[in-house]
Amino acid sequence: MPQIDWYDGNRVEPFIEGIPTYRALETAIAAAEETVHMAYWRIDPSLETVNGSKPSRWGELLAATVERGVTVRLIMADFDPILGAQFHRRAWRSFRRFWTLRESLPEEARDRLQLFCSRHEARIGSAIRLIAQPILQTHLWQMVREFNKIAKQDGPEAFYQRLAIYPGLWPLLRITEGPPPRIAFPLSYPTVYPAAHHEKLCVIDDRIAFLGGLDIDEDRFDGLDHENERGWHDVACRVDGPAARFFAVHFRLRWNSELVDFQSFMERMEPLENVEPIGRQPSLVRLATELPDQAAVAGTARVAPVQTRSSQRKSSFSRSPKPEIMSCLKGYRHLIGSARRFIYVENQFLRSMRIVRAIIARARREPKLEILIILPVAPEMALTEKDVDTATRHGQYLQDAAIVKLRKALRQRVGIFSFKRAGKAVHRPEEQQERTLAEIIYVHAKVMIVDDEQAMIGSANLNDRSLFTDTEAGILWHEPAAVRSFREALWNHALGDNYACGLESPIVPQWIEHAAANAELEADSRQGFLMPLTRSERRAFRKRNWLVPEENV
Repeated sequence: MPQIDWYDGNRVEPFIEGIPTYRALETAIAAAEETVHMAYWRIDPSLETVNGSKPSRWGELLAATVERGVTVRLIMADFDPILGAQFHRRAWRSFRRFWTLRESLPEEARDRLQLFCSRHEARIGSAIRLIAQPILQTHLWQMVREFNKIAKQDGPEAFYQRLAIYPGLWPLLRITEGPPPRIAFPLSYPTVYPAAHHEKLCVIDDRIAFLGGLDIDEDRFDGLDHENERGWHDVACRVDGPAARFFAVHFRLRWNSELVDFQSFMERMEPLENVEPIGRQPSLVRLATELPDQAAVAGTARVAPVQTRSSQRKSSFSRSPKPEIMSCLKGYRHLIGSARRFIYVENQFLRSMRIVRAIIARARREPKLEILIILPVAPEMALTEKDVDTATRHGQYLQDAAIVKLRKALRQRVGIFSFKRAGKAVHRPEEQQERTLAEIIYVHAKVMIVDDEQAMIGSANLNDRSLFTDTEAGILWHEPAAVRSFREALWNHALGDNYACGLESPIVPQWIEHAAANAELEADSRQGFLMPLTRSERRAFRKRNWLVPEENV
């Protein structure tokens, strides 16, 4: 079994869904005394606060925190500007909105709001970059046509506003003045950035840490009743005690490392004429990483922090980064290797054959072990984008293969389910471009619980991208009574408050029967949200692609 480094004397408070998480975060930030450090995939300053009163938006909340003397530092994940264009655009839109807030602060307070967008350092090797040029140039030219279409239809102001939130493209473009302005065919040699900073982390005063699957974003704003326009299921937690200090140091190390890359990026960004320049922050400095030890708190939780970190490979034929820290994988293996009665999983993906093989091996040694897995009906990109990209399709192929392998090996000892809130059928044939989200509760949680003794909560999915490539953070949590309460809360959400599912008799047949019964009922007659994940649903959009590395999906 993998060696795990535990911290004693912690307190862990889990949160199910976005609204309870945001409420706890807002309260903790409002009480911050010195620092608020945030590193997220998305931070949207326009997200409404849970209380709905002043401050009514997250940007206002953080600005008010700065005005009362607290230093707020934000790391927002940046992405490949071509293959990850929509995420790149969202990151820099948020950056510019935060910058506007910063400029509205009293002059003496502005330097206390510090922020940057951070793109993972890893790039594909030079040989792969050359091979990829036809694909990259095609994507880039499609984007250029969209920019030029905006200039022609909506005018120069809209054109330049759009360009302003794509700074990663600026070195690749040649703009000719109009009227209307337009981008000439780009004479460029772009590369690919295959990794991202995926962790979701907030550290307050270097002594309280929030982490899990939730970003600060409108799509995630949902509660246990799932009345949001877009159903979203997620899990996060608060950690107090010595383990929180680990994440305080972790954030500071990230800030110091990625600040160098951000400043280099800014130096290369020659401002485009008629495009609002990116705000410069000469006050950004490296942070101290030697923090005093943190005393144990009034809690009985043993906590082991886990991470995934990777770096640039030197090979010219590299398609993915070099793994450096893989303790998220170690944590999952630890839990699986200790399971005797059940393994309960809620996750956005199940694509890693390493995880599947570990589960099967453990189940063969423990004949009473049962596996319950909750997955989304389909990947988010497949549900929201008109065209499903190659990586998403390959990921669906890997997930279907993983499910087939589990079921073949474990048969009635494994159950695969999803969450839905209205209607009986979710799958839409691919030739129908319109797909409704009304029926779906998108499962985005990253949770594993074994035997009512230990759990893992974090940002890492059960795919090789999370286990080897992207930046991730989470915790292993050992506290039997509290873990059991957490598991019961998750099962009440899945099965309904009035449904009792005991651990004495086989669990999986009960869940299969419950999901099948729900599938036959109208939404308002169901108990909970549990539904079968059907064969047609899990096989929609799947298509194997030998060129896509598994560690990139």
